[in-house]
Amino acid sequence: MKKTVLFCINICIVIALVACDFNDGNFDNNWSTELPEGYDVQSELFIPELIDMTAENASYELTVDQTDYQFFDGYTTETLSYNNQGYLGKTIKIKNGNTFYPIITNNLDENTTIHWHGLEINGQNDGAADANAIIEPGESKTYELEVDQPASTIWYHPHAHGLTAQQVYNGLAGMIIIEDEFSNTLGLPSNYGINDIPIILQAKLFDTDGNLYHGEGHNVLEFEDPAGENNNTTSGFAIMTNGALNPYLNVVNGIIRLRLLNASNHGVMDISLSEGDLSVIGTDGGLLETSQKLKTKDIVAGQRYEILIDLTNQEIGNTIDVIANGQIVLTLNINSTATTWSQIPNTLVSIDPLEEYVNQNVTHTFTLDNDLINGIPFVHHVINEEFKLNQIYYFEIINRSRENHSFHIHNARFLIMEINNRRVDFTEIGWKDTIYLKPGESKIIQIQFKHTGLFMLHCHILIHEEQGMMHKFQVIE
Repeated sequence: MKKTVLFCINICIVIALVACDFNDGNFDNNWSTELPEGYDVQSELFIPELIDMTAENASYELTVDQTDYQFFDGYTTETLSYNNQGYLGKTIKIKNGNTFYPIITNNLDENTTIHWHGLEINGQNDGAADANAIIEPGESKTYELEVDQPASTIWYHPHAHGLTAQQVYNGLAGMIIIEDEFSNTLGLPSNYGINDIPIILQAKLFDTDGNLYHGEGHNVLEFEDPAGENNNTTSGFAIMTNGALNPYLNVVNGIIRLRLLNASNHGVMDISLSEGDLSVIGTDGGLLETSQKLKTKDIVAGQRYEILIDLTNQEIGNTIDVIANGQIVLTLNINSTATTWSQIPNTLVSIDPLEEYVNQNVTHTFTLDNDLINGIPFVHHVINEEFKLNQIYYFEIINRSRENHSFHIHNARFLIMEINNRRVDFTEIGWKDTIYLKPGESKIIQIQFKHTGLFMLHCHILIHEEQGMMHKFQVIE
């Protein structure tokens, strides 16, 4: 009963706010509080189909389509999706050491690209800065993705400048699982859709007709939380899980692995459970050295975390809620007894720095403020930085603004060495490609580029990217 009341309160709050207009994050206070029929129906979690592309030279066609989707029973809205799925894309599994050849066909009436977020590949295949990145309407493009990195959870999404935020918001996002031989020996949950679950979280607005809402006069989501409080960054937004509001999933009383992706256009979410702890085992760039038992874990736009939830002591009929910023985003119904048992290993992988860190000088500074990097607006034909292949660099990223920023670098994993001029244990943070910077915060990272070509670094709050908080860089021999 308590859970039902909380769920209804959350829904009413969402509907009370989703019908409002917004401009630069300021909401007008004229909305309807009437709850449309069908918004309170809890559905089973949608698990995107797994496409196994782990064989050498595997190929798969991804189509980019205009589709319709029912986020709520009885309410159909226009969306974008991959392979006519209706919303989002299928989960693709690839393998370290092999090459994958995805073929992308654009069935939209506008340009698009596909960026393989978190994959270390050359600029021609990165899908963002290179001259051939754009896929025009009716065009097909074949990518050659040589996988050379350890097991991790990454994702794919559009990266056409001026269209990225709108296309991602409307549904173009999908998860990628990289596997390797070592990770398969650790005894981690790996039965996709059963105890290894893809969780794509997105903050959305809907009008009272169930349509995705962008704000009157705006084509993209534009919302900020100047206070920088985690529980306010998605205030008024429905946090959708794989395209559904607070779905449920029937699970066994074993150990469950959630692959969390914050695919929102903005915001940070603090993840917790209604009962028990999270065991964090992986970050953007792969597994941690040891699992970390936590009450909450922040995940910012663009980031991924892998967590384990121990349900071995739960009885049949019990429920555990996954919570993001105070909203229930998934209900786990324990409905059967596990027949095979995974484990939470004490040791996972070894995380070694690119070189020993002894307070080396910062080689490059990137200051984030006024939707710009270093005060310079993004211009598509301008190369802002140049780096040499395989050289080790030390970047300092500084947030001078009053807003939160999510900073992503293409073509490299990196380690955080300092936060606010204080040394940190990089093994506890793990390999990253996207970091969260609060107002006034600075971070020094150790980074190396292993592939040549043109790439981007930018804020992954997508409206900030579109407004100019992005640089193009080149990696040369």
